[in-house]
Amino acid sequence: MAKAIKKIHQVQVGNCSILPIDYYKGIENAKLATRHKRLYLSLINKYRDLPKHLTHSDLNAHNILVDEYNQIHLIDFEW
Repeated sequence: MAKAIKKIHQVQVGNCSILPIDYYKGIENAKLATRHKRLYLSLINKYRDLPKHLTHSDLNAHNILVDEYNQIHLIDFEW
């Protein structure tokens, strides 16, 4: 499992334009205390220029397939 996750995290997506997430808009529209919004927005700003990578946000048993060769495949990626 760790090898499958490591392989996915090594994929660099660069400036891929596949459904970019607008984190600012999401936080601004969230029902959060002002101090929490400020914290989240500052963190988004701090890490905004880091390289983008694929990740799996809800990895669980329903998103793991094992083929006849015992190779693990992860499914159900958002972005």
